[in-house]
Amino acid sequence: KTLNANAAVATWHQRLQRCGFKFLVAQLVGSLSGGPQQYTGRPMDVAHKHLNISPSEWTEFMRLIDIVCQELGLDSETNSELSNMFEGMRSDCVVEPGETAP
Repeated sequence: KTLNANAAVATWHQRLQRCGFKFLVAQLVGSLSGGPQQYTGRPMDVAHKHLNISPSEWTEFMRLIDIVCQELGLDSETNSELSNMFEGMRSDCVVEPGETAP
């Protein structure tokens, strides 16, 4: 609910989310973690900046990733690695104060 407080994100989740979204996330994580997968989606900034994701919304997203990792029983090292991978995309996804969303 918190992430969907952003109207653009909520609209995307409710109307625009493509069936292949989970597939692209799996590709992305596999690619970033050294697996054989190649990410075939749009660049992160093109896919996210227009959503006008705020720093606080990103913080909530990262909190939820941590919760999911814990629920899946991932060890702390794996959890940290996944969090670091996502955190590395922050500047491509978040619209910081003073920045304008495309």
